[in-house]
Amino acid sequence: MSYRVRIDPIAMRQIDQFAAYLRDYSEAFATEQIERLNQTFKFNLAESPLTWSYFPLTGAPYRGYLFRVGRRTQYWIIYTVDEGSRAVDVLSLWNTARNPKTLTPRRSPRLPRSTARPTRRARLRRSRTR
Repeated sequence: MSYRVRIDPIAMRQIDQFAAYLRDYSEAFATEQIERLNQTFKFNLAESPLTWSYFPLTGAPYRGYLFRVGRRTQYWIIYTVDEGSRAVDVLSLWNTARNPKTLTPRRSPRLPRSTARPTRRARLRRSRTR
């Protein structure tokens, strides 16, 4: 039984940027890469998402699938797997040429602000006013 693939809005924006990047190349190449990305989502992630290891820069619970484009360009598809609901949440399509410090994957779906844990700065500010 396959998993349902859900794409986070941030990942969707990155996929759109990836498509814009591909427009600089031939139409046949761009079409081939988009089709490969769709096949990756449909078969690799939906059918067997636990096959790939944890993402090397963050570790668990984030998993990573290295998607190669041509000879030089590579993207990490960063995702989490929820076995209970049989869902794969694609969080990012991250270009490996970027600085690793810019990577900030987050679990999807986000917690509402009212239930999110306050930041350290907010806790310190609150303790000073008491």
